[in-house]
Amino acid sequence: MSEQRELSPEHQIIAAHMATTTAAFQVLVHCLQENGALKPGQMPEALGVYMEMAKHRPDNEIQLALLHDLRLALMD
Repeated sequence: MSEQRELSPEHQIIAAHMATTTAAFQVLVHCLQENGALKPGQMPEALGVYMEMAKHRPDNEIQLALLHDLRLALMD
């Protein structure tokens, strides 16, 4: 059984910010799809293309990790 660590207040803020940002993007993408301005899968695909270009930049690991999580959330 793995032991869960309690997050520091700073990490709790970061996690809450990421969860809120992801939720906002999910709502935005859904609204754009409902209005025909965005095709299903178009946003995750665009994020994937951006991530491929950005992975060659130095010191970009955190941004790529956050974009990866957002991309996965938008694929649902």
